[in-house]
Amino acid sequence: MFTGIIQAVGKIESVHNKGGDARIWILTGKLDMGDVQLGDSIAANCVCLTAIELKANAYCADVSGETLALTTLGDLKAQAEARKMDLSEVEVRWAELSIFKRAYAILQERKHPSKMLMCSMRISPPMNDGSQASWHIEKIAGGDVVYTCPPGYIFELMEVEDKLKPFNPEAIHEPPPKAILEKLMRLPYFVQAYEPDGMSREDFNKQGALVATAAEFAKATRTTVDFVAQQFQSLGKM
Repeated sequence: MFTGIIQAVGKIESVHNKGGDARIWILTGKLDMGDVQLGDSIAANCVCLTAIELKANAYCADVSGETLALTTLGDLKAQAEARKMDLSEVEVRWAELSIFKRAYAILQERKHPSKMLMCSMRISPPMNDGSQASWHIEKIAGGDVVYTCPPGYIFELMEVEDKLKPFNPEAIHEPPPKAILEKLMRLPYFVQAYEPDGMSREDFNKQGALVATAAEFAKATRTTVDFVAQQFQSLGKM
């Protein structure tokens, strides 16, 4: 039974894709594996995994695509760590920008009647020369897109605007750095989002980022509806 008590800190050793699912090996650190048998369930990041192979300090488990989507086991950084790859903030930022640029190019090429939305904007990544950057604006400049700029971001942007370097006003058409893209393409989580056929419609509906975003939107909508209802109630109109 999962008690919530952390008994050891482990590490994902390897991840092998199996048509949307995955087979993973987890190093168990200081966890005592002496009494663990095949078929036993071990909780990892609150996910109960069934041991199908055992070693003295590791076990193997099959993980469904849905579990990967709804937990941190399918996270970009987790997959990088499993492959002993270090991802810098610059590379993580390029991961999202590369996906955005690819999707934008496809929509433009196919003349699809839709418009992309850039949200969760940040002042980042850090520059080595001490200058500031906001790649969410700089790297997609020139795109026919919609920006969501919350007040906090606008305030931060105004504070550093004198430290921003000049950028290409048509940067949306610039490809991502080749070396970074090749590195990211070694991560299934990135490939799923980057490639047009990276996942099926069914898998997309269970993809972690989509599920989390849908939950946030649903919560925000509920909050708005409740607020409006309370205002009507206070006016005696309900």
